[in-house]
Amino acid sequence: VSTQSTGSQMEEPSIDPDHTCTICLRLLHQPVRLVCSHCFCALCLKQLLRSTLNKACPNCRRELADDFDQENPVIDEPILKIINSTYPVAVEERTTEYEKDMEEEKHKIIKKLVVGNDCESAGKEKKDWKRWTLYLDMHQDEAEISKYIDKIVVKLHPTFTPPVLEFKKPPFTVTRVGWGVFEINITLYFQPKTKKPPMDITWYLSFRDGGRHKIVDLEFDDRYL
Repeated sequence: VSTQSTGSQMEEPSIDPDHTCTICLRLLHQPVRLVCSHCFCALCLKQLLRSTLNKACPNCRRELADDFDQENPVIDEPILKIINSTYPVAVEERTTEYEKDMEEEKHKIIKKLVVGNDCESAGKEKKDWKRWTLYLDMHQDEAEISKYIDKIVVKLHPTFTPPVLEFKKPPFTVTRVGWGVFEINITLYFQPKTKKPPMDITWYLSFRDGGRHKIVDLEFDDRYL
């Protein structure tokens, strides 16, 4: 890292790429280091992981642990100390930016969407086949799903008839019988008042242990609700 002198004052060094968040491309603020060693701003990482089904590092796609707390991640104190001592002017500017970001964050409402599938044997006549049900619902509050979601479109494997299904009201479930697993593409269309664009989710059908589920954080702005 080079520095330049102006008169008797030494200019602040240019920001090292290792001290830059690759999400916002700014100086790291409240840096969080993942197990893969990639580092991000706590707020940037939290906002990115929301509405993401498979939690992974934005850079290398290494999956995060199931117990990773994206809303309250652990701050990397050693790197924070280095940044604060190396770039005092930039840190002050970045703190001002962060305060503005947090003003916007105050308007965010997070709703949890459960996406998953159940499965069971299709019967003795079809030994290796499974009867499965894909489902989407609001976590702990089924009545709220229509308040936020206008409709969903589900794209199944082309061997199913019809391969594309549209649901304009709950329950948002699909039940079929088959012998193999595959990716199911789901598009969520939100209520117009939310001003939220459509969101794509890819769900990999599971026949293990009766199925599985994951929770997706849906972010809304309370100024539009």
